[in-house]
Amino acid sequence: MAGQTVVAIAQPQPTEIVAYADDRQAPELSPGLPVKLTATGRRRQVALSEIVAVAPTVQRLPEALWLDPRLPEWGRPVLVRIPPGMTLRVGERVTVGNR
Repeated sequence: MAGQTVVAIAQPQPTEIVAYADDRQAPELSPGLPVKLTATGRRRQVALSEIVAVAPTVQRLPEALWLDPRLPEWGRPVLVRIPPGMTLRVGERVTVGNR
């Protein structure tokens, strides 16, 4: 039993969203910038929030976000706070836009 995980602690709901910005959008983004979140999953939700961090490098987007499943897409990860009252599921799609 030594060295085995016996308990894993996880948050019941996500507290941040990872969005991806393209080359045109990235220079305009910075921590503290206000944004609007729109979730269209099981029920439509709209909330105001802000950017927490912008990554210094680009990364390959998750395949589920590619427009064409044959062509990888790249973007700069942007961390956005999920505001109180907005309930999202892990993996739920959210649009991040200007306020």
